[in-house]
Amino acid sequence: MNLYYNKQNSIPSVLLTVGKTDAAFELDLRGHFNLLTLQVINYNVKGIKLPKLSGLTVFQSGGSTFVDLTQLDVSGFNSIYQILIDRTDNIIVVGYGGQSSLASIDLNEVKIAGAYITTVESLLGNSSLLQVNFGGNNLSVLAVDTVLSDLDTNGLLNGTLNLSGGTNAAPTGGGANPNLLSLAGKGWVINVNP
Repeated sequence: MNLYYNKQNSIPSVLLTVGKTDAAFELDLRGHFNLLTLQVINYNVKGIKLPKLSGLTVFQSGGSTFVDLTQLDVSGFNSIYQILIDRTDNIIVVGYGGQSSLASIDLNEVKIAGAYITTVESLLGNSSLLQVNFGGNNLSVLAVDTVLSDLDTNGLLNGTLNLSGGTNAAPTGGGANPNLLSLAGKGWVINVNP
């Protein structure tokens, strides 16, 4: 099944929220250059075809399964504000590292080919990023340490960071990790595995 919105430039938002479907479908939004919000919740999806967007501000997917491995490249989105991928299978989000407009990223319990993600992109240069949730995955010690270091280097105050749950590694030095302590001193609320 294909779902295709054929009125070009007419919809600022797509919200799909019904119960999980048996038949997978492909969402084709290539004609919608003014798309601002895309939410795909509780669906079996073959893939998403998007135009070269500069204005997408919110992408959310919860409880969805992407039947074919799907890559969402947000590197060209100059105003992306929020990425929320929660309990979703077979989607790879790339290009979020260094996005200065990104304020919130949530890659919670994300699986690729049945296994929880083990790495994330560098967050250096994400100068607005104050909410980060990579919980419930299988992040390596290097990935956890890099997230802490990148956010500390960015220097923002009063954020929230979740690296707990799943089989995420504890940071080097546990609760005594220097970047973790530095972020806590900057008002960050941080959850990590022990």
